[in-house]
Amino acid sequence: MRPVTSSYSKSDPAAAVRATTNAPHAPLARELGSLANVSGPNGIYIGWRPADAADERRHRLLAEVTVGLERTKAMLARLGPDLAQSGLLAAFETRAPATYLHACRVAEGAVALASRIGLPAMEVSGIGRAALFHDIGKLAIPLHILDRPGSLSDDEMAILRLHVTIGAELLAGIPVLAATAPIVRATHERHDGSGYPFGLAGSTIPVGARIIALIDAHDAMTARRPYGTPLSWSDATAELVRCAGTHFDPDVVQAWSTMFGGESMPAVAAVAAGA
Repeated sequence: MRPVTSSYSKSDPAAAVRATTNAPHAPLARELGSLANVSGPNGIYIGWRPADAADERRHRLLAEVTVGLERTKAMLARLGPDLAQSGLLAAFETRAPATYLHACRVAEGAVALASRIGLPAMEVSGIGRAALFHDIGKLAIPLHILDRPGSLSDDEMAILRLHVTIGAELLAGIPVLAATAPIVRATHERHDGSGYPFGLAGSTIPVGARIIALIDAHDAMTARRPYGTPLSWSDATAELVRCAGTHFDPDVVQAWSTMFGGESMPAVAAVAAGA
């Protein structure tokens, strides 16, 4: 990794954005720059003179992400485009087997829900592929953050949230997966605009991302995890219904709940309307 010979003032976070706006990976560079308030000219190597211990911890976390990202990109370069897809999945399964199995379940559920909604077969297939890779950016996230059984600090949560943008960047560079990048990037947006990374709302969120977000949340609530007791299928579905119109698209929640004989369509609509 090439060291940065000049630095930007930590008091001028806009410098990071100016330095990376025209880079191919500008969205990721902007997020990294906003976390560190400073970025090297290539938008990836992050460094500044720490002002205090908190700055130093943040610097170490960003450095770990940078190493993870560069390691993954180097692997993809070695594999070439023909083997990139299978290589990513193999690396994902090896590094985070539980998260890989979660992604497989989300892919299965997303395909079922997209089909239920009546989307064209080709779009359903693309959504399934995006769902399988929706957490692939976690290859670059430190394991001590991914595997933490307790709560994360604000800085650690900010690092974890980078996974959608990292994943989208990785996928955009693989021809067979490039179409999944915008979907993956938007899987943590929320219907009311309170999500990340861009605060998209409503129909501006790709429909595939809206579907994956719901299945992702349902699986997270019902799967066995080290940090909590899983909910029952019906309780998790009730939580989705409660969050219809805020976190989730009410139409997608409606399709999901009725697919399994859950809440009726009027009940979902009532919750979404705040009744």
